Amino acid sequence: MRNRPSRSMTGTKTRGVTLAFVAAAVLGATHAEAQGITRSTFAYQGRLTDGGQNYTGPATFRCTLFTAATGGTVVAGPLTVSGTVTNGVFTVPLDFGVVEPQGRRWVEIEVSTPANPVFQMLTPRQPVDVVPRAASAIRAESAEPFNVAFNPSALTIDQSQTTTTAAATTLSSSIWQSFTTSSTGSLTHIAVSRNGSINFENATLNIYEGSGVGGTKLWSQRCVATGVVGEVVMSLTRPLALAANSTYTFEIVIPGGVASFLASTNNPYPGGECSAGPNFDMYFKTYFGGTTGDVTLRSRYFGVNEGLPSAPLHVTGGSGANPYPQMRVSADAAAPFGSFLSLDATRIAGGQDWAMFSTGGSATEGTGKLVFRNLTSTNYGLTMASTGFIGVRNFNPEYALDVLASARTAQRIQSTNPAGTWLALGNLSTDGRFWNLISTGSGNGEGPGKLLIGSSASSPTAIDLSTLALTPNGLLGVNNTNPQFSVDAVRSGDGNVFRATSNANFTALSLANTSTGGRIYSRLSSGNNAGTFSVRDSSANADRLTVYSNGRIGVGSTTNPAGLLDVTANANNTVAVIGRAGPGASAIGIYGTGSGPGVRAGVFDGNVTINGNLTVNGAVGKLAGSFRIPHPLDPEKKWLYHSFVESPDMMNIYNGIARLDERGEATITLPNYFEALNREFRYQLTPVGASMPNLYVAEEISANTFKVAGGKPGAKVSWQVTGIRQDKEARERPIVPEVDRTELDY
Repeated sequence: MRNRPSRSMTGTKTRGVTLAFVAAAVLGATHAEAQGITRSTFAYQGRLTDGGQNYTGPATFRCTLFTAATGGTVVAGPLTVSGTVTNGVFTVPLDFGVVEPQGRRWVEIEVSTPANPVFQMLTPRQPVDVVPRAASAIRAESAEPFNVAFNPSALTIDQSQTTTTAAATTLSSSIWQSFTTSSTGSLTHIAVSRNGSINFENATLNIYEGSGVGGTKLWSQRCVATGVVGEVVMSLTRPLALAANSTYTFEIVIPGGVASFLASTNNPYPGGECSAGPNFDMYFKTYFGGTTGDVTLRSRYFGVNEGLPSAPLHVTGGSGANPYPQMRVSADAAAPFGSFLSLDATRIAGGQDWAMFSTGGSATEGTGKLVFRNLTSTNYGLTMASTGFIGVRNFNPEYALDVLASARTAQRIQSTNPAGTWLALGNLSTDGRFWNLISTGSGNGEGPGKLLIGSSASSPTAIDLSTLALTPNGLLGVNNTNPQFSVDAVRSGDGNVFRATSNANFTALSLANTSTGGRIYSRLSSGNNAGTFSVRDSSANADRLTVYSNGRIGVGSTTNPAGLLDVTANANNTVAVIGRAGPGASAIGIYGTGSGPGVRAGVFDGNVTINGNLTVNGAVGKLAGSFRIPHPLDPEKKWLYHSFVESPDMMNIYNGIARLDERGEATITLPNYFEALNREFRYQLTPVGASMPNLYVAEEISANTFKVAGGKPGAKVSWQVTGIRQDKEARERPIVPEVDRTELDY
């Protein structure tokens, strides 16, 4: 055989092969005309020639099923089959698994021989006519091929690399790892280990022939993975046949981002390489064995989209970009009563037959309802109407929860929770609350055997405020869960709260404490004194606090408050108002606020002493200003005052001493923020120790430096630079030297 033979192939049918389809799995009765799921098992016979002569000898065929004669997409395969060609004739047994019979398919065949081990394509593709012999009740909802396996073998790990370095390796959004198989088998799962949580349902898994992603792409699918952080197992939607001692590459593509996977930097896996670098190998495992896919039959278990079903009917699906129902029971026009699902346990002692059905137009319960009914006793359980209303023993609910019972007690709520039994009434509108009615148990903090009414602003299982408490002996507590009197009202923090009314000249409520030093206070609502409200020390016959009808409050002996709050201290050396801040950086003792033209947050008429730091976030206006410190020569007896330096400009002053170099020059560096903060620079130079008539500014300020020259080498120069502020605060609050006075000026 020549090195590059010319091959041609002819089949038993020159323009196609007809596939004989057999039934795969039947889940129920079917219609004869239904397009079902069929298994594409057939024998393809053709002729192989070399240079016009019939070829005889071993050959390996690689077959792939496509949707079109050229281009198109892969339906199944590739399948690799070895056989013997006799006098140019070969027969290839092909089993592409289960495919949907959606019209004609084309098979592409590649061949290699010992003398020519590189696969060569035999063109053109051969048409394959799909002829269904039987149909099942399972219908394809997408172009994905179905796959049925009976009693699949247990999964085995073919290749693995599970060592990792201490640090995770961050790889790009497209990563790959190659591996070399040890045996021939069907690849069903691939495991990797990630160091962070990413959405694998938006990722793509690709499998290539050879090392790297430059070879033939054998597989591509959306990632179907379990796990969050750590090992992630990705399941192939159908098995992929791999040859023994061959190199393949899996690739994970994360669109629009990066992912952190665990790997080893010690090159622990000699059978492959990683896209992260020559010494890297990802943590990975490849699994052979159990056939995965859309439909799997395993012993007495049947799986839909589940490779290893663990129940008689195990359905997986309804996630990611295709949230289809995992299971659907439908009724046609011949069943006007509705769609019916029965859960029958009558074969078990005491078991019942419960039914769930979606009602049709002929149902007694009415159409469009979901009904749970006991078929053994014919009792109704629950009914959900299309309005969302739920009926209990009532198949015509008119309220969100509509209970119908013939007994005297239609509803009873019981629990064994020691905290109590709760009934929550919630209103979700603006400012609505959850109100809870609680029968307390032994583990409740308020004590057992009480009826509590409390509310919460956000949760039906919490109480922010217990409003009422009723004890077994009839005591009622208001804001008090442990009442000691017939009516026991408590307001935490400010004493008892009552409302007292009368038609007399005043209404008084007296609070008396008869212990040593105790006093009697009366709260008076006066009609004679313009509707004032006073707190009076009856023992001293003096008002301590008065609220006037205009809203002003006087504290002390104030009779006509000058402000909303007027506090007067008549006793000597008495502080009228004290504000004390608690611990914490944000604590404030006294806070005043005001906004708008002429509005003042506070006014102090008199001397003010501040023992601490004063921070002003704004402009300061004053008649005079100075600093005061203990006198340096007599700190115990005298103060030293110095006046501030004043200017109509918002001026900053910078100065220093510079030493001139051998050329009589010096470069002076200013703060790195100087030019950002200042504008309109002014300079002043003063020689020190010698006359320097030629001293001048050689280079003005640039890059926060300036240069002086013309001085005496080695001499000192005293310099001063000023600038006008140009920062945001200065621009927003400029000083206007001359303004007109107003009556609001203090």
